[in-house]
Formats: sequence, structure tokens, C-alpha cells
Amino acid sequence: MATNFRPSEDLHRRLRDQAAAEGTSVQSLLVKAAEEYLQRHTKRALLDAAMERITVEYADALRRLGE
Repeated sequence: MATNFRPSEDLHRRLRDQAAAEGTSVQSLLVKAAEEYLQRHTKRALLDAAMERITVEYADALRRLGE
């Protein structure tokens, strides 16, 4: 599957520079960045759901702790 990515000239230059510094390709750098982004946001969604469940299930206990 092909996806087009058209960064600004400045961003593309910075990506090339970073890829060269890491000894990798811009493509590999972008894949790694996308994977890290998805991992962070997936973890955040799981944490948000857990916090929501805790605040509902333990609302009374949390209220008493706050007193």
C-alpha cells in the first residue's frame, strides 16, 4: 500500500538530516515515528479508560478520601 507524505521543505530537510545521523532512511524514520506515536496514544487511551472505570467504581471512596 502506498501513502503519499508531503512535508514542508524544512521538515523534509530535518528528516533527511536525522535519518543520515542515524544511518537509516527517511522512510524507516517515518515508520518508526508512526509506530511510536500509535503506541503512545494507544497506551493513553487505555489509561483514560482505566481512570474512567476507577472514578466510577470507587467514586464514594475517592470522595471520602478527599474530605
